Amino acid sequence: GRPMAAGRLDDVLTGAALARGPRFAGRVLHAGVASADVALFGDPGLGVPALAILSGPGGESVHVLGRVTCLGRQGDSVRLRWPARVPLDPEVHGLLGVEARLWTGSGESLVPRGLLLGDAKLPTGPGPHVITVHLPDPVGDAGGLTVRLPEGELR
Repeated sequence: GRPMAAGRLDDVLTGAALARGPRFAGRVLHAGVASADVALFGDPGLGVPALAILSGPGGESVHVLGRVTCLGRQGDSVRLRWPARVPLDPEVHGLLGVEARLWTGSGESLVPRGLLLGDAKLPTGPGPHVITVHLPDPVGDAGGLTVRLPEGELR
């Protein structure tokens, strides 16, 4: 992990999400008293609940991806392992996959639903799959990260 100059004295908790504007930026691995270790989105092993907004000829639809795990960064992309416990149906979405925008999903109290992960082409059929998520253009203050606090707010 990387060090962060905030810890439990600042209400930072282990597992809390980090955000940069509307984007998911990482998670707190361990919160000490006055500092914390964090992993950034793309660091191998970092996991997060995710969902996808699928784009297709019939419009948009939502597909819950479940927990995805980072396999590493490649330039402006992140490779993710997607178990595809609920796979996309090739008869509905085609054999070539479907374009999607990925967001954080629900299920973990310190990771708010709706932080942007990026764009990907999701494969159809049973998994697991390795997908490449293209990160969005930088938004907001490039140096400023916010932390999900127990009260549910990011600061």
